[in-house]
Amino acid sequence: MVDRATETAVRIGVVGAGAIGRRHVQYCIEEPATVLIGIADSAKEAAALAHESGVAHYRSLENMLDAQRVDGIIVAVPTPLHCKVALTAIRRGIAVLIEKPIAELPAEVTELIATANSTGAKILVGIIGDITRSFSKRARL
Repeated sequence: MVDRATETAVRIGVVGAGAIGRRHVQYCIEEPATVLIGIADSAKEAAALAHESGVAHYRSLENMLDAQRVDGIIVAVPTPLHCKVALTAIRRGIAVLIEKPIAELPAEVTELIATANSTGAKILVGIIGDITRSFSKRARL
């Protein structure tokens, strides 16, 4: 069993505080192997969700990554933003879970994979559900 108070817990940030992001936040809170370190979203509702969840709110992913040690992020933003958001973390070698579809264009998928290959970051594409629990395990690998 992973103890959230130790360095063995996976530190996850959620990007996007809409319906899907909210579900990921809840899964991260419930999963004993993870520590939800913050929510990044410029929407007013994101600050309220972060407060309710007892975590930090960031207006951007960059702010979150600069302020916290993050093992992985969950990309729960509209599809047109998937590539840009994911690349922000991947370029720093941080694992990402991207809600399906991975991106809008095949060229974006190619860029994500190439960047991950060069930085060693892991990419997991999935849909909400048990995938969050799976992500926390993979981010530790």
